Amino acid sequence: MIPNSKLALFLDSKNPFSNLWKDVKEEFLPSFLRNVVKFDFLEFKSKYHNYENNSSKKDLIESLLRGDIYILKKSLSKNFLGELKNYVIKEKFKKKKYEFHKILDGVPNFTRDIDENLSKNYAIPQIKTTSYFFPFNEEKEKFKIYNEVYPVWRTLKFISGYYEDIWEKNIPSNGIVDRLQVVRYQPNTGGMVAHTDPYLYQRFFISVYLSQKGEDFDEGGFYALDTENKKIDIEGSLEIGDLCFGLATIKHGVASPKGLGSKKYDINDLSSGRWFLGIYSTESNYTENRHTTKLIEKAHIESTNNF
Repeated sequence: MIPNSKLALFLDSKNPFSNLWKDVKEEFLPSFLRNVVKFDFLEFKSKYHNYENNSSKKDLIESLLRGDIYILKKSLSKNFLGELKNYVIKEKFKKKKYEFHKILDGVPNFTRDIDENLSKNYAIPQIKTTSYFFPFNEEKEKFKIYNEVYPVWRTLKFISGYYEDIWEKNIPSNGIVDRLQVVRYQPNTGGMVAHTDPYLYQRFFISVYLSQKGEDFDEGGFYALDTENKKIDIEGSLEIGDLCFGLATIKHGVASPKGLGSKKYDINDLSSGRWFLGIYSTESNYTENRHTTKLIEKAHIESTNNF
């Protein structure tokens, strides 16, 4: 799957998933959504995050390779996510200290407001406000994030065939670092066109939801493309605290959140819109020709259907 000799350094030879992934070539990776599969997170962790070499692990990999996207219910607590959202609004967004930093040693946590103009600097069109958090800056933040997220994230690293704590202690000069981002797509304008994510090291897109369709907005949100290139709405199946993941090569995007759900309209209400926590291990800027997000042709995108 990954034509890179470094990969062997990250794989846990005792982990049954490492053997299941090693012969998967790039051409076997899915481009389209097949099904959405739901699990309670603790049930999923109990079934797959262990060293038992059983057929269920092979079944999981085959399911993912066919294009199934998984929703893990109650992965993070609503209380923690509510506090995180409030912290980002108060300490990041309201202060409007927007900046950009390459991922080099000494990079701080930072916040960026990506409008239509700044969007042109990215591989794909996107409009959002996002705060980036790195584990090596955890002690500098008043609100601690990684202590809550890592116990969940390790399960996804484990089913990727890696050591469960891989990259947690890395700094940018090590080549790969963990990074979290808390993202708001503002009502009516925020969104991201259909794309695929980098799969070179992190096999999956991984998102945890801090808002809920029908409560915080009425239309739009996360979708994936099916084999007929139709946008299939997945956001409507998600609740606050759920984690959604699938292979990064599946074509997906975020339609602009429309309406405000049960909220009254207030342009200054930063809590409105669509919110999520993005979980990703990324190559740093010490790596030349970084593996990046890829744009899907807009002509392939059609109207959204419910799954």
